[in-house]
Amino acid sequence: MQEIDLADNLQFEETQEGVRLECNDKNIPVNQDNLVCKAANLILKECGIKKGVLINLEKNIPVGAGLGGGSSDAAATLKALNSLWEVGLNDGELMEFAAKLGSDIPFFINGKTSLCSGRGEMISPVEVRSRMDYLILFPRVHISTETIYKNLKIDLTKKRKDVSFFFGCTEIFGGCRHCQVAV
Repeated sequence: MQEIDLADNLQFEETQEGVRLECNDKNIPVNQDNLVCKAANLILKECGIKKGVLINLEKNIPVGAGLGGGSSDAAATLKALNSLWEVGLNDGELMEFAAKLGSDIPFFINGKTSLCSGRGEMISPVEVRSRMDYLILFPRVHISTETIYKNLKIDLTKKRKDVSFFFGCTEIFGGCRHCQVAV
């Protein structure tokens, strides 16, 4: 996974109790099923916090584009509330909380460039030794990650040949031993 320079904006205001979310995008649910609310409620419950928060979410990451917008917002919420409420969780503990919310959310605690395995929650940082530019195209087609994985047909027991993960991976990552993936 690769962190990119595209982000939603989140603002947090301490309140007396509860979690309330406001968003500039009317297509984003602002109820307690939103990952941002789930992250806030997780910290409240697990850390015994007796406060509340009003969260304002300004969406810039396209919804349903596979760029991790909701997951990165949940991770940002965990980090922000850890600081706002002076909870004192370290990155490892924040990653454990993040894993309770979703498979790719732990990645967004630290970001950068990483190889992810398991469900996505096992993260191995990778040193990138040369600059890489990306062009991200968004065809304005919204597909939920859940829908993609429900429809993905992979035989997990069939032996598959390893194929190259990146062309020129050795040059980019300086001899990275993780340059092959099973497809």
